[in-house]
Amino acid sequence: MRSGNNLSWVFLAVCLAAAPANAEDLKSMVVAAIKDGKSSGYLDAETAAKFGAQTKSKKPVMITFERIEQYSENCAMIAVMAGQADVRDNAGKPGIFNLMFKLPICTDGSYPTLLQTRDEERHKSVMKDCHQTVHHGAVKDGFVQGEINFSSCPKNGVVDLFYDGTCKELHPGPNAVVKEFIIDEEGALSIKMLIPVACIKKSKPEINKWRLHIFERQQPMYPKELAGIRPVFW
Repeated sequence: MRSGNNLSWVFLAVCLAAAPANAEDLKSMVVAAIKDGKSSGYLDAETAAKFGAQTKSKKPVMITFERIEQYSENCAMIAVMAGQADVRDNAGKPGIFNLMFKLPICTDGSYPTLLQTRDEERHKSVMKDCHQTVHHGAVKDGFVQGEINFSSCPKNGVVDLFYDGTCKELHPGPNAVVKEFIIDEEGALSIKMLIPVACIKKSKPEINKWRLHIFERQQPMYPKELAGIRPVFW
């Protein structure tokens, strides 16, 4: 038995979120789980084929939904469990592929309002506790050695750093992703950078403006969730 990879569960989660609009079988199973507590069945041929493109198996995909928390009459947190046979591991040995994740969803496919409110309050707390400091270092070969230090941030979270300014010496240009950085288990992170002196010396603050997207990750296998955005000026 082996557990699911990220691509497979993300694909299935997207299918489920869209199910009430375009897939009656999935829709009925999701609604039944929300209303009655549990449901099970098989993915339709088209969805199973797309799922199988990730697992490299053509066997049927059995799926079970179980309600683990009720938010309202039409909204709940659903545990999703899927299984498929004849999926090969890294050594080429076939076995049962199991996929398990939680999905907050309403009968119309929307995200539960109650949970959205909770998330917003949690994100406010995360951003309040997460501190960042900016340091200028020595100048070498036309670059300023810069550093952004974080503390008390989401443990095992993520920071995406974007250049949001207009200094032509910085490439690949405005709004370009520089890199994704992982926050450690202590909620700390240090990002070291080399910034062209020409950009530092510009008088207008928007010349060397950066954006930090700070994410949290509730569980390792779950996708990162945006907690907030902060500007940084060097």
